[in-house]
Amino acid sequence: MVRRRLFTFVFALVLAPAGLHAQTVAVAQLSGTVLDDSGGALPGVDVTVTQTDTGMTRSVVTGTNGEYVFPNLPVGPYKLAAKLSGFSTFEQTGIVLAVGDTRSVNVSMKVGGVSETVHVQA
Repeated sequence: MVRRRLFTFVFALVLAPAGLHAQTVAVAQLSGTVLDDSGGALPGVDVTVTQTDTGMTRSVVTGTNGEYVFPNLPVGPYKLAAKLSGFSTFEQTGIVLAVGDTRSVNVSMKVGGVSETVHVQA
């Protein structure tokens, strides 16, 4: 009887970490601040991350202090883009997120000209 309980106890100890590991979610976080050339915060900037392997895209708008946060991003390689009227578009590639990463990518935007985009549909 004691052997059986000991076997059950050891068996449970061996399986417990496997069960806990299976529930781990492979996510990371990307955040930062968007500033202009003079170091001032830029609110209202459209910031987008694109996972380059899958094409999955998420967007947020910066807050009053120019901050942005992308929580719970799946791991993998990303491209970060920031757009605001009157400023040149910012892009950064090669951002690779691993499990549990909390990365910060600050963006500096330069004053630029207004550009227009024409979409033609046949």
